[in-house]
Amino acid sequence: MASFQEAISSAVKTQATRRGLAYKDIASTMQISRSNFWRHLSNKQLWNSDDFEKLAEALGLHSSWELLRLAQNEQELASSQELMA
Repeated sequence: MASFQEAISSAVKTQATRRGLAYKDIASTMQISRSNFWRHLSNKQLWNSDDFEKLAEALGLHSSWELLRLAQNEQELASSQELMA
């Protein structure tokens, strides 16, 4: 089962792909370096609650709650794939 952090990262990757967003642009909108963003995305640095609103905005979502719902969906998908394996 994916951790909460992994689910957030997965939701970010999925939404970025859906919207055709470059990671460098997301990092810029969040006002963090690309390397810092990449550490978060690769789960080497934890996302914190202060990041969620900035992430949601950068991803074109209405609120951080929408980001959390996407993360929950990613968590459920990961769990179902583990059961099928």
